[in-house]
Amino acid sequence: MANLNQIHRDRLPDEIEVDDHFEIYTKTSSESHGNTWHGTTALITSVANADITRNEFNTHNIAVLSLSIPPSGSLQLKIRHKYTTVNTARVRPASLGINTKIDDEYIHFTIDRAIDAMLEINGNKWQALHLLVNGIDVHEPHCDGTGLWYFGPGINNGRAWENVVDGQLIVPSDTTLYLASGAFLTAQVVFSNVKNSSIRGLGYISRTGSAYVASASGRPRELDGGAILIERSKNILVEGVTSLRSFGFSLPIVEGEDVHINRYRSFSGYGNGDGVDLFCCRNVLIENCFLRNSDDTIAIYGHRWDYYGDTKDIIIRNCTLLPDIAHPVQIGTHGNPQKPETFSNILISNVDIMVQTQEDTTHSVMVPCFIGSQASSQSISGDL
Repeated sequence: MANLNQIHRDRLPDEIEVDDHFEIYTKTSSESHGNTWHGTTALITSVANADITRNEFNTHNIAVLSLSIPPSGSLQLKIRHKYTTVNTARVRPASLGINTKIDDEYIHFTIDRAIDAMLEINGNKWQALHLLVNGIDVHEPHCDGTGLWYFGPGINNGRAWENVVDGQLIVPSDTTLYLASGAFLTAQVVFSNVKNSSIRGLGYISRTGSAYVASASGRPRELDGGAILIERSKNILVEGVTSLRSFGFSLPIVEGEDVHINRYRSFSGYGNGDGVDLFCCRNVLIENCFLRNSDDTIAIYGHRWDYYGDTKDIIIRNCTLLPDIAHPVQIGTHGNPQKPETFSNILISNVDIMVQTQEDTTHSVMVPCFIGSQASSQSISGDL
């Protein structure tokens, strides 16, 4: 049967709640001839849009459901919204080609592969169920090992939690941090001046508290308040994990090299709540990601703060981007006028942009490039 990544109501961080709006049932293709449906529930997280009349955010609760699909099988879903009459229901992005049918208040559709999608009710993106459908990880570990930090289902359920200092879990070189299905980590994961390390799994990162509290790192909130930070590190992999709450850029990469971001999922509803941000990076691949953020979902920058260097060989592909406030992809903006930098070999391909709401109408293009601070650009291309 399909799994809700082993989520239990009594094993959630204080800030994460179970959704009460969607009634959800699933069954696999092997069960299709019977009438046995398995009930499951989604989690609630917050996203936001800008109210320019008040210069404030409007926050909205949306539902997130994580499921695993069996190999060589499909997953049937039957979903009802408890408090709204459903006139239309769309699975987005449209490129997935998933059709829905509404029958006796229930929305029916089938998923036949691992995907990330949004079920949008009555054309309202704030009234949505986000589906994170995963394949089975046949190599999933179940305990710590050499160069392996394992977190099991529950809150901070791993021996490596003993290494958390000041709200940060600093991962050394040659180490994999694995968040299993149903695992919740409430610290920021930091890769700083390391190499050959990774964070993997189908678990969640969820920063705690109602507002940002600075660590002793001295880094700005945008870097310090996120879910994952990659700083001056090489050969780093981020794969499968989901960020539900953060107080800065969800995943900033600063002076990173040989970095692979695969199937990262991020939701944010805080100020400057970017998704994946690059500063002075080389050879970075961002693919198969689902990003719904309260600022730019992806940004590619030059110099800022104490980070310097050219930006080159960046690939963004097969991603779904939903910026509730700013741009899907932003390029340029920050740079070093004292020693101008170069942006080169940036390729964007096969990206689904579901909705763009850019309150600043002077910057309302899909992929703005502001190559300022005397920086130069070479070979920036896109095929969206």
